[in-house]
Amino acid sequence: ASLARTQADATGAAQASAAATLQAQGLSCLSSSVEVDASGFATPAGNPASVGATVTCQVNLADTVPGLPGSLTISATVRSPLDTYRER
Repeated sequence: ASLARTQADATGAAQASAAATLQAQGLSCLSSSVEVDASGFATPAGNPASVGATVTCQVNLADTVPGLPGSLTISATVRSPLDTYRER
């Protein structure tokens, strides 16, 4: 997302990357969400800014330990800096 030129492109890239990462790691989420903070694109060039994403996945515990009932919600947040001097 931090390499995107626009806020909309950053949001789309973050969502696609999160979905691909969950699939590559073999996680089968009962439900998942991706919240993207691309507000850094509103910061004028020359000022430090960043973009971030929080990925949440509800994991079926039976997928981790056979016979274990219930589910567990896990989440992770990542932030990446935007190039300070690149046009936004």
